[in-house]
Amino acid sequence: MSENKEIWTIAPLDLGELIKAKYKGRRTSILIKGAIGIGKSSLVRQVSEEIAKELGLQFICLNEIFDDEAYEIYKDMLARLKANQPPKYFIFWSVPLPSIDVVDFLGSLKDTEEYVTWKPPIKIKLLQRARHGIIFLDELNVVEDKTVKHLAQRLLLDKEIGGIINRNIMVISACNRAVDTEQIEILGSRDKNRVLIVEMQPFTVEQFTLYMRRKHGNKFDYRVCAFLQRNPEYFVTLDENEEELENFATPRSWEDCGCTLYDARDLDLENQIARGCLGKDVAIKFLAFLKLKPIPPKELIQRPEMISTVKPEVQLYSVITLADAINREFIKLEEAQKFINYIVQNDRSLLMMFWIALDRKFTRQIMEQITWDDEMWKYIEKMEKYL
Repeated sequence: MSENKEIWTIAPLDLGELIKAKYKGRRTSILIKGAIGIGKSSLVRQVSEEIAKELGLQFICLNEIFDDEAYEIYKDMLARLKANQPPKYFIFWSVPLPSIDVVDFLGSLKDTEEYVTWKPPIKIKLLQRARHGIIFLDELNVVEDKTVKHLAQRLLLDKEIGGIINRNIMVISACNRAVDTEQIEILGSRDKNRVLIVEMQPFTVEQFTLYMRRKHGNKFDYRVCAFLQRNPEYFVTLDENEEELENFATPRSWEDCGCTLYDARDLDLENQIARGCLGKDVAIKFLAFLKLKPIPPKELIQRPEMISTVKPEVQLYSVITLADAINREFIKLEEAQKFINYIVQNDRSLLMMFWIALDRKFTRQIMEQITWDDEMWKYIEKMEKYL
């Protein structure tokens, strides 16, 4: 009997909820394994920011501040501890383990009159005192330095950082699967039995689309998502030419493509951006999609039934184009009411794409104005949960 893999793996958005539940509970460690480029790192960062926001704490990413800034936060943290004030900060540290040195964990030796001790970096001192935070250990399975690997395992298993155990923080690590890399030896039997090991599924196209809206809002080119809705087979491709400097498609590279196309939207560089993010073969398919002619938004809102007369890929492109016109306020939401009613009644997949591409202020207006049947309401609530 074939094994149903989906019951043993976890969807990205469900993994995010699991991390939140464990953080608000016992904060025990998690080891996430998964394919290359499916978004493990970005998911952990995003969820960490959401936890900080839900707790009313200031999110501090140690990778993005200087040591003098960390020192000021450290002094304020100590003062708040001494005054018995509630915590203010949520400390996040993403650790690219293959490029980390021992001194990044321990600092340097300090000789006193009676003993020798470690003088840790200020960011490590911050983590030792933090009352809230997540440490993310990336690429645990490709660490070559044995001492760094040992320190990373102590951190994952015991929350020991710089020789001090801090049970207030949560430690999450990530690695690739055995099928993705030759370097798979990570933890021995006794050690791996002390962490929750989960395998993260790649995003489905629908989940990816929802996640891009949640993460980037309007600052993303949603033509990427429209293309993937119609061509899911290009969502993840293999790196078949490892000897050549040519990219390949993963959720990470599609996200980069959507962000770069948006940032460079005033430049005529779609070809170069697509190839640079996706590789030549996938870029050719994607660029062919971008050359399609959508139904002009003003025509579509006057005659919504036109959407049913064109090919599916043109339908998706037309919906994205209309949503963009509303977001930029070239067209008022009220003017599109006839079209909205049409897709609510006739095409749920187009409604989803339209909904995701719209600014949140407009979707809230739609929810207030339209009377939904129970089935449609559940569908909308499902999307809103992740937006």
